[in-house]
Amino acid sequence: MNKIEKIGATFVFCAAAAATAGCESEYDVDRKFHLIDDIVDNSLSKCDLSHEFLGVSQYKYALESILNNVWSEDLDFYLKYNVTVCLDDRLSDPLHGNFESIFYPDPNNPAVSLWYNGISGSGHGDDFLEDLAYHYSHDPYGINYETVKVGYEVSDVHGYTSPEWMNASYSPIINNHPEMKIAPFSWNSHY
Repeated sequence: MNKIEKIGATFVFCAAAAATAGCESEYDVDRKFHLIDDIVDNSLSKCDLSHEFLGVSQYKYALESILNNVWSEDLDFYLKYNVTVCLDDRLSDPLHGNFESIFYPDPNNPAVSLWYNGISGSGHGDDFLEDLAYHYSHDPYGINYETVKVGYEVSDVHGYTSPEWMNASYSPIINNHPEMKIAPFSWNSHY
């Protein structure tokens, strides 16, 4: 093997290792299970599961599947600020629009709900969790507790999608369904 082939082989090996590890440090990979476990436990203790027709185990599996694709440092945000992550079957109802996520910035019980159809979560749930964590982690004022925000996917000309957030009061769909302005917690099950 000549020098260029060795460099190429090293690059391919490193790229494959990075892809497999998700480019997270060994420390982050090791602690990710515990972060996910804490977030799921919080979700199971607070979120309304009465609508879930397949039960708690399917809910837990769907949430864990989404959280596994989120960076550990972004998961830290949800624990640091005690933001509950709920899977929300209301978002899969076409009458409630095409929102993938809603952020409820209650100072006592902040929450983010993710699209859920009772079987699996959104294919973009991890994108919304990472985007929200990044936005608030880099905001010098922390979480803005004033405005409920709805999240939806936007495609660019190349077909790539990215999460976008908008003030929920700008959405006629949310304004016509005020129950969507209430986090899907078990004590709010009257929505």
